[in-house]
Amino acid sequence: MKKNKKISPELFDVYTDYKDSQKKENLTTYNQLVASALFKNNLGFKSELYLKFLDLLNEALKKRHDMVFEDFVVTFNINPKFSQNILVPMISNVESSNTEAINLKDSSKSEIYNQFLQDFNEEISKALNAGNYVEIIPNFLLYISPNTNQLKLLFSEEIVIEIENAK
Repeated sequence: MKKNKKISPELFDVYTDYKDSQKKENLTTYNQLVASALFKNNLGFKSELYLKFLDLLNEALKKRHDMVFEDFVVTFNINPKFSQNILVPMISNVESSNTEAINLKDSSKSEIYNQFLQDFNEEISKALNAGNYVEIIPNFLLYISPNTNQLKLLFSEEIVIEIENAK
């Protein structure tokens, strides 16, 4: 009599696409995007404007605020593919009505900052339209799917955050 084989589920790494995409030759890094936008505005990585931009970005990531770019919004939500109790970044056409957002597409506070944001978004669009994977911010890769011609977002496990249960 044969013994029943124990079936064990295969493990699936949901971050494989992100890890593989980081190694692609057609990757435009965050530093390349920012360097181009800074260069166009005669600014550097140590400029006050960039440091304020970086602070704003870090605060948005820490608090999981929406990030509004020219052509898309990065929002955080639950996706069962990853887990029922963690927030993951997603692409949307509109910002969420339930959370705060930072504006990364334009600014009325400063002409120079506004131009920097416009150039930053232009660099993202150029890289995407060239068929590149684009690191819009560290640990976030955006690309246009060759199958559907839609924006897709890949991210590292460093970005996800577990939701605390309210009691």
